[in-house]
Amino acid sequence: MNSHQAILGKLQKRKIAAKTRKRGYHSGSRKSHKFGSSMEFSDFRAYQPGDDIRQIDWNVYGRTQKHYIKRFLDEQELSIAVYLDATSSMTKIQQKWEYAKALASALSFMVLSSEDRLFFSPVSSAGVQPIKRKGSVYSRRTFMEIQKLNLQLSPQTFWAVLKKLFLNISSLL
Repeated sequence: MNSHQAILGKLQKRKIAAKTRKRGYHSGSRKSHKFGSSMEFSDFRAYQPGDDIRQIDWNVYGRTQKHYIKRFLDEQELSIAVYLDATSSMTKIQQKWEYAKALASALSFMVLSSEDRLFFSPVSSAGVQPIKRKGSVYSRRTFMEIQKLNLQLSPQTFWAVLKKLFLNISSLL
């Protein structure tokens, strides 16, 4: 357990960087390049006819006699999916399953620690329920749950089971 604490302490300082950002439905703690409504002030811009007058900064108007609007950075969340191969192909090399679990649990911990949305699914034909969580309160528990996963041997390949999983998910939507 002590080795897990040391690893989690190092992982908590890491963040997942995304090159492209898809606008999410929910606000999060990840800073966006777009402007929106949050507590993080960005800059001012001149008032233009048609702008919402509630956004005028009246303190600046009192000093400059010109109307300016405050702009704030938008905060968005990422939705990240982690798929872990839990088929019989993971038994070919001794340490392969342990390394894969360690990587999946570390990624999941980093996602949840940064207040993003996680979808984790061990891909096997055993019908293991996926994990859907958001928020740092679940990060340690999810890390330990993934570490405790057991390998369920499946005669199917990873890609065949993953294809079936995607078909099931798309039929639910």
